[in-house]
Amino acid sequence: MNRRPPRAREPQAPRVRAPSPLGSLLEGARDVTARAGGVAVDRENWRLAVGARIASRAEPGRLRAGVLTVYVASAAWAQELSFLTADILKRVVTLGVPAKSLRFLVRPELSKPTPQRPVAAPPKRAPLPEELRQTLASIDDAELRDTIATAASLSLARSEARAAKSATSQKAPLAKRRPPRDR
Repeated sequence: MNRRPPRAREPQAPRVRAPSPLGSLLEGARDVTARAGGVAVDRENWRLAVGARIASRAEPGRLRAGVLTVYVASAAWAQELSFLTADILKRVVTLGVPAKSLRFLVRPELSKPTPQRPVAAPPKRAPLPEELRQTLASIDDAELRDTIATAASLSLARSEARAAKSATSQKAPLAKRRPPRDR
């Protein structure tokens, strides 16, 4: 028997795939998760279909026999949305949900608005010393000059605030101690 020597394989270049956008990867996962949870439409698609205002007070539920249950924050919202049923239904059908009608149920938990973070006050700035202003004037790049001036102003204001805080804490009188009573 005459055997051939094994052929040397040519190295293949690894296949390079372009990275997928994260949003497109998550979109499929949202749909699967929503359907697994018994919800006909995921919240992001619902928000895109009905708008942020309605989505903040109404959320989709199950689809049974062509009837999509929509949970709303109050009876008033149910009333308002009942006037928009045809429009909402049209938008939901474009998402691929085979709904033929909507049923509104009140869920009081939806009436609580989502907490928003308080808007922070803008940081205080301190005036720049004349010597620093003159030095900054020698910088040709306007954007760089403004950035340095802003950083210096914020830093000086922070230093002044810390100095004022430590000065007030040092001036505060210590509580006088009473000598222990003899019993």
